[in-house]
Amino acid sequence: MHKKHLEPILLQRSGLTFVEILVVMAIFGILLTIAAVNLNGARQRALVREAAASVATALLQARSEAQRYNSNVVVALETGGTAFTITQLRSGTPVSRTVRLPAGTLAEVPAGGPSTVIYRAPFGVLDGGGAAFCFRLASQVAPCSTATTSAPRSIVGIVGLVGKVVVFN
Repeated sequence: MHKKHLEPILLQRSGLTFVEILVVMAIFGILLTIAAVNLNGARQRALVREAAASVATALLQARSEAQRYNSNVVVALETGGTAFTITQLRSGTPVSRTVRLPAGTLAEVPAGGPSTVIYRAPFGVLDGGGAAFCFRLASQVAPCSTATTSAPRSIVGIVGLVGKVVVFN
């Protein structure tokens, strides 16, 4: 009469079949691939932002040193765009330091812009107006001046006579 109630418990199906396990693994693999792509993009954006932030900090420090030591400070983008050199005369002796960008990033000057910024003593005002530096990945083919790029980039602008530093991410 009721055969289903008479089946032994051991004969009932439990667990997953091989096909079900393969489907779950395939879905898991697809999700991991999507996550890895998103994490790589976030890592690249963070690298470019780190480069811009380190140079922005160095520019603020250069202005402060022009005021503190009452001598001009020159900040120059080195050839190749992988570092900035900051030079100042202290007691007649040139003192230089280099701010290296994180590996895999480059800085460049937008077309027609200066690659050197001079903070004049005693107030740390800019000599000759503002400047801008664009930061991008070294592997990025398109230069910073290309407006329609989706690659990560940041711009550090030095604005006005007082040399206010602004970072655009």
